[in-house]
Amino acid sequence: SDLRLSYVLWEEQKVPILILEIVSHKRRKEYTQKKEDYAQMGVLYYVIYNPLRKRKPRLEVYQLEKGEYQLLEGEPVCIGQGRVQGKLESVPRLLALGLTVQQIAEALGLEVEQVNSVIKK
Repeated sequence: SDLRLSYVLWEEQKVPILILEIVSHKRRKEYTQKKEDYAQMGVLYYVIYNPLRKRKPRLEVYQLEKGEYQLLEGEPVCIGQGRVQGKLESVPRLLALGLTVQQIAEALGLEVEQVNSVIKK
């Protein structure tokens, strides 16, 4: 299969437009150094999903504006053919990264049935 779990910049020769960081049990500078590095690279969207967060949003979407990331308020932003369609298209990739159906549904603001419908196709 051609599916890779990591984007390799030197092979792609193109800066990605979106980076999704999934925080594990231990934070590894997702909110500080990595965010700065991706901004310097010119990554347009930086998304952090932290399933362990209780007081702050689990999903944060940042957009690069004038060299710095600005947190987008409101619903998570999806890039693609439409908000729901864009979310549905991301399901196989999130599954490949090891997220459960429940985690995907919660992170994307979808119903579990919607996520399952993509898996069954």
